[in-house]
Amino acid sequence: MDTREWITKLSDSERIVDLTIPGTHDSMTAGTPVPFTETQSWSVAQQLQRGIRFFDIRIDRAGIEYAYVLKHGIVPLGEYYTGFVKDVLLFLQSHPNEFLIVSLKNENNQTFTNADYEALSRFLPTYKCDKDLKDVTVKDVRGKVVVLNRMGVDGGYKWDNQSIQDSFELDVIYKEIVIIPYMRETTQRVYYPKPTLSNPFNFEHVEVMITPEIKERTQRAPVGMDFGKKTKQIEEHLKNAISNKKKTNFNINFCSAVNGEGKTFPLIGSGVSLNANIQNEFLLDFFTKKTQKKIGALIFLDYPNQELVNQIIGNNF
Repeated sequence: MDTREWITKLSDSERIVDLTIPGTHDSMTAGTPVPFTETQSWSVAQQLQRGIRFFDIRIDRAGIEYAYVLKHGIVPLGEYYTGFVKDVLLFLQSHPNEFLIVSLKNENNQTFTNADYEALSRFLPTYKCDKDLKDVTVKDVRGKVVVLNRMGVDGGYKWDNQSIQDSFELDVIYKEIVIIPYMRETTQRVYYPKPTLSNPFNFEHVEVMITPEIKERTQRAPVGMDFGKKTKQIEEHLKNAISNKKKTNFNINFCSAVNGEGKTFPLIGSGVSLNANIQNEFLLDFFTKKTQKKIGALIFLDYPNQELVNQIIGNNF
């Protein structure tokens, strides 16, 4: 499979809401040195070459009017135009029958305006959204970028109008851990002289406590995260997408998740990488077994591997 041009092989008449498209969560984080921030190991250019067509782009103002930086939370990930837009333009120029879906989000709840949206989309070959999403076909968007707008301003298709599974906080599993074990009281027999008239060498004894009884003490401690609950949420959303034969919007399925209690990071970690391994393994099994059924979903992944991306792509054929 040529993952650079898999959309090229699709029929022009396919509705884009019926496609199953691999995407990346926090798409720009590859290579960041900040702990608990990285969610990807492929650059945007590598993602494009390897078949990713759905991008999660989070932006913040750079302190100059209409200048923007890519962010994950408060962590800067590079400049928007040269760090993301350039790679998109180069790819679509070389592969004009492909198209991309880009989620644009104002990170850290910055207030953006319509002018910000215009600036962010100005250099992208954006689809003008002159049809209801349910009527948009592959032919309509070849060579273009379909924007999902998460900024609360005009432009693109509205994020909140989509069907979304984004339960991103992993429940922490606690267990009562023994910190002081139970110890029974211990005594020792101690003899002392107590002479009598009949026996001047008489000794008697008493039981003397050596150590007192210590009651067991336990403490509630984090021992892991509930990855299984996240798997069930992903599976349920996939099955709902399969059963919905008349889609009017995108089914967006976030497979990413993080430890929901930051205070436990030092003890059990963030869970991002381990969750990715678990959910990607589940998805690979799911798509391998369900290829006879077209799903129709946008699937946000952390640390995707090529085998999984190929299986997701294959669901369209």
